[in-house]
Amino acid sequence: MLHRLHRSNFLRPRERLYELITLYQADASEGLRLESGPEAMMDQRTVAGYVADLEDRALLTRAEGDAGRYRLTEAGRRRLHLLIVDLERELTGLHDAARELLRRNFVPLAIAGVRRVAFYPFGETAEAAYSAMEGLGFELIGIVDD
Repeated sequence: MLHRLHRSNFLRPRERLYELITLYQADASEGLRLESGPEAMMDQRTVAGYVADLEDRALLTRAEGDAGRYRLTEAGRRRLHLLIVDLERELTGLHDAARELLRRNFVPLAIAGVRRVAFYPFGETAEAAYSAMEGLGFELIGIVDD
């Protein structure tokens, strides 16, 4: 089960995630502009490399009248949709794997008679843990977070 958590198409290798980010930014109403700054999700050199590759693959095209701006082609829209669906599927699988791993750790506690549980901190892991507790007789008595 743990091995499923380490086989990520988006988290490893990151190239697939960067492709998704680049296509997503190009899909915005104003298109993708090669620039960097605090609001940029990737640095300019990284984006430029992905833009060149995506342009070679006919997924991006230069916007008319603005050589520094790019837009998605129809093939780029299809690729973006595919990547979003794949990412959603992967995140669901990772959540399910984490939930099952947590559940396996909770069963011995339930057998030992633990009933009252508190979470610290509260976040995505606590949400998965809460879901994994279902049917084991645990009672969530508190959540501590800053």
